[in-house]
Order: sequence, then C-alpha cells, then structure tokens
Amino acid sequence: MGLITDPSLQPDEATASLALAGLLGVAQFCAGGPAIDPAERRTIEAIRDHLAHQPQIDLDSLTPLTPEAVAEQISDPIWRERILRGMTVVALMDGQLSEERLAYLRRAAAALGVGEPVVTPTPTLCMSAWRSCASIWPAAGSWPGRCVIS
Repeated sequence: MGLITDPSLQPDEATASLALAGLLGVAQFCAGGPAIDPAERRTIEAIRDHLAHQPQIDLDSLTPLTPEAVAEQISDPIWRERILRGMTVVALMDGQLSEERLAYLRRAAAALGVGEPVVTPTPTLCMSAWRSCASIWPAAGSWPGRCVIS
C-alpha cells in the first residue's frame, strides 16, 4: 500500500487547524475540562500527523472550538463530515460512552449540517462490541482496554 497522494483528501493548514481545534473541543468536553485524556490526545496527534499530514501544527497553540464555531468557519460539506467523523472517534477513544457524549455528537452533527446517521452507527457498534467484551472479561478492570458504558 502506498501513501494517499490525492490532494483532495488532505486539508490545507488552515482547514486542518480548525478541524484539530474542533477535535480538541470534543476532547475537552469529554474530559469535563482542559486536561484531556492521553488516548484522545494521541488520537488527535495521529490525525494531525498521518491523516492531515500537518505535523507542524502545534496542538497546544490551538484554542479548542465548539461544533458551532467549527461550522461557522468550515463550509465545505465534505470537510464538515470528515470533522464530525473525527469528533466521533475522539469521543470514543478513552473507552467511555455516555448519553452526554452522544448528545454532544448529535449537536455537532446538527451544527455542521451533516445529519445524525453519521454519528449514530459508530457509537452503537462500539457499545455492542464493548458489551461483548464485558461478557468475555467479566472481572472489573480485566479487559486490556478500558471499557466503561454509562
């Protein structure tokens, strides 16, 4: 497999910065404050480095954005959907899924004008997988990945 070289799949630096700021916003929401989960941070770094191909962007220099703020600045529907998908991945990365997080993602979908179907299947599949894992590893904390369903 080769590298993705189609330039339409890679954002320019301004779009990448806005997208990453949106991902930081969802990570802060999930954390309940500015100190985000290390797994979420690593995920955002990987998105920056390997999907956006913008490793020069300093995440610490970005101001986390709400979905509404991202929507005000990104008009391209393709990038809006990609950003929402990234937000969904970041929200699930620490292994915790709650109604509050799903409500946040639905709010993001509405703000970005993407539609809830982009958000709904991924968490539903993850919930199913996590429940399956919980039945295989019933002892609390015995599963190598954190699995918290609230």
